Amino acid sequence: MLFRSDRIADVLRARHGLADDTPDDFAMYTPTQVQELVKEANRVVTVYLPATAGVALLVAALVIANIMLLSVRERVPEIGLRKALGATDRQIGGQFLFEALAVALISALLGVGLGAAALETLGHMSGTGARMTPDSAVLGFVAALVVGVSAAFFPAQQAARQEPVDALR
Repeated sequence: MLFRSDRIADVLRARHGLADDTPDDFAMYTPTQVQELVKEANRVVTVYLPATAGVALLVAALVIANIMLLSVRERVPEIGLRKALGATDRQIGGQFLFEALAVALISALLGVGLGAAALETLGHMSGTGARMTPDSAVLGFVAALVVGVSAAFFPAQQAARQEPVDALR
């Protein structure tokens, strides 16, 4: 036997002793309303989650660039000595990019590992069994590498353009 929501509301109003002009003291949601709520929640997650991830990647890029610039400033004498001994701009820049790649690789592994562990824990606690998919792990890993190396590109160029005479002073 199918029940209509208006009939159910009439029964509840009668059992609660509510007069016709009194507002309901209960809430009812039909399956259609629940579906609409789920659609709205999915839309919000679909819009805001990538935006949040983009902001996080931008902040990470700025932090990496600043750390690499600081590293270049602290290592000016080393850069000058290497250039005086014959290192090319490409070798100097490559060294800094390699260092950034190494840091980004370690960070990507840690980030994907911690993210997978957190998702596994939350999935277990919520009973949903949520887990990180291989595609998500690869996307996160590649995004971390790209952000790390691209953020270090300008500091690496700055290191490569150092003049040996000025750097050794």
